Amino acid sequence: MLNAIIVDDEPKARSILNTLLTDYCPDIEVVGQAANLPDAAAIIKEKKPEVVFLDIEMPEYSGLQILEFFEKPTFEVIFTTAYQEYAIKAFQLSALDYLLKPIDIDLLIKACEKLTKKANLSTGERLNVLKSHYESANSQKIALPTSEGIFFMEAKDLICFAADGSYTDIYLANRPKPIMVSKNLKHFEQLLQQYPCFLRTHRSYLVNIDHVRHYQKSEGGALTLSNGLEVTVARERKDEFMTAFQNRLKPE
Repeated sequence: MLNAIIVDDEPKARSILNTLLTDYCPDIEVVGQAANLPDAAAIIKEKKPEVVFLDIEMPEYSGLQILEFFEKPTFEVIFTTAYQEYAIKAFQLSALDYLLKPIDIDLLIKACEKLTKKANLSTGERLNVLKSHYESANSQKIALPTSEGIFFMEAKDLICFAADGSYTDIYLANRPKPIMVSKNLKHFEQLLQQYPCFLRTHRSYLVNIDHVRHYQKSEGGALTLSNGLEVTVARERKDEFMTAFQNRLKPE
């Protein structure tokens, strides 16, 4: 059984979430509720919950400011938010869980089930990643959380993403070896949709076409990238690649 705190300035939202947790998540026990962050901090210090369900937009303090009350959180955080679009990318990059309002029961159950799996990064580190991306929506930097720490990279320095089962090897400019991130290739394809330079050339590769140095036109078409890596272009994706590549060459 994991103890939980619900933090939301809307009483109805707290009540609904409490009911959903009681009815569908038997391993979660709500031991406290708060309408703002200072009150939540006091309850957390007293009850020492394993997880905090935290709204973002609240009076006086945003949920993102929780690190001002806990330098090294000992609890997991699941954000409840009405935000979509760019904000969701920030949650994905930080490896923190989030639930969009109105809360979907199946997603709530999955989020609670994942609580037992510990991530490589501490909660504090992941919160810092989230805050950085959330407050810098137009930033060109991408945060890559790995077992070595967090790599903050410019999109232009991401050369290629290579599928490795449920993991992804990421090749970076000025780094001889790839880094491994515990996200699949589909995750990064969706995450980088706003950047026209990234193209899925094969089921195993997502390529920054600005780093293409040579294209071998053959039955098994292959690209040579700026770091010397050779990747495949699937037959059904050749036309898409050529169109995207030519568009990148056109003057703005």
